[in-house]
Amino acid sequence: MQKMSFLGNLFGPNNEVRLSPSIMIYNAPESTAGNLAQLVPHGVFGRNRISPYNIFNGITCEMPCGGCLYFDNDIAREDFEALMRILDIVHNGGEYYFAVFAAASERPQTEGYLTQVRIVSRFALRFLFKTINEEETENFPEQKFSITETLWMFMQSERLRWGTSYHQDDEKGLAGVFGGDGDSAREQLSFGFAVEDSHNGVYRIWSRAWLVAQ
Repeated sequence: MQKMSFLGNLFGPNNEVRLSPSIMIYNAPESTAGNLAQLVPHGVFGRNRISPYNIFNGITCEMPCGGCLYFDNDIAREDFEALMRILDIVHNGGEYYFAVFAAASERPQTEGYLTQVRIVSRFALRFLFKTINEEETENFPEQKFSITETLWMFMQSERLRWGTSYHQDDEKGLAGVFGGDGDSAREQLSFGFAVEDSHNGVYRIWSRAWLVAQ
C-alpha cells in the first residue's frame, strides 16, 4: 500500500487547487473549519441532532436537499455534475470562493476512508466557523476551479493513485486495506459524498473501497 504523505500533490504536481492549513483559528478555537474529525450540524440553526441512520429523519426539515451517498469510481463526469446540481452545490454565488481542507487516513479500514476533502465556503468561514473577519472575507482569494470541478479533480487524482479495478497489484492497489482477502473479496476504489451544511456551504468527499465478491 502507498504511503499517505501525498496531500501536497493531491490535486496534481502544479497544486492548482489551494489547500488551507488544518489549523485555521482566529476567534473560534472550538470550531475550526479544518478539524475534519467533526461534522457540522445540518440546518440554519444547527439543530439537526437526529441520528443519520434514520433515513426518514436524517436531514433537518429546514433544508430541501442534502444527505450522504456512496458511489463507484466509474461515475461519468456529466452524471456527477448533474448530481451536484441536484444537491444545489453552488452557494450564495461563491462557486469560486472557498477553502479546501484535506486529510489522509492511517487506518482506512477503521476510519472508513482513504483521503478526505472538505470544502468550506467563504460564507461558512465568516459566519459559521467565524475564522475570518469582514475584511478577510472581502479579500478572500478566488480559487482557479469551481467547487464541482475541484471535487471532480480529487476523484481523478484518487483514480490515478489507487487504480479503478479490483484487479490491482500490491504496489498501486488496495489489496487488504479494507479487509479483503485478495481472493474471494477484493477492494475496489469508490467514493462517498456528504452535504454537511447546505445553508452555509460545507461539503465533504472521500475515497474509500468496497469489497468485490468473487
